[in-house]
Amino acid sequence: MQHLELAGDLTQQGIREQMDTMVRREQLSGEEASWVDPATLAGFFRSAVGQRLLGARWVRREVPFNLSMAAGRVFPQICMPGEQILVQGVMDLVFAEEDGLVLLDYKTDTPDNIRRNLEPYRLQLGVYKEALERILGGPVKDVMLYLFSTQEAMGLEELDG
Repeated sequence: MQHLELAGDLTQQGIREQMDTMVRREQLSGEEASWVDPATLAGFFRSAVGQRLLGARWVRREVPFNLSMAAGRVFPQICMPGEQILVQGVMDLVFAEEDGLVLLDYKTDTPDNIRRNLEPYRLQLGVYKEALERILGGPVKDVMLYLFSTQEAMGLEELDG
C-alpha cells in the first residue's frame, strides 16, 4: 500500500505488475510480495473508501508523528493525574477531500483478532486523530479502519459502539 502508484492500474493484474516492479526496484522482497494478494488490494480500490481515496485532492502515506498527551488516556490504571507521555506512531494514510481530511488505518488481522482488539484499535485511531488535528490545527472529518481480511471499512463511531 505504501508504494502503489494510485494513478496506475489498480486492477488485480495492474497491482501484480506494480508489485513485480517494486521487487525489481528492491522496494519489496520477493518473499514480501508473495504475502500480498493483488485481488484483495484491487477489492480495496473498488470499495467506497478506496474510491474516495482515488478521488482525493491529495494523499499522504506513512505519516510519522510524536504527540505529548495525558498518560491517563493510554494507561488510566497506573498513571498519576497530570502525568504526560510521548506517543510516537505512523499513520497509514491521510487524504484530503473537498470538505475535509480523512484518516485511514488498515489492518490485515483475522476477524477474531480484530474483535479482540477493538479497544486498542479505538485508542490507536483516537490518538492518531488527535495528533493529526494538532499537527494541522483543524478537525479531521472522518477516521476509518479498513479490514483487509473482511474487506470492510469501519468508522471510529462504529468502533465506539
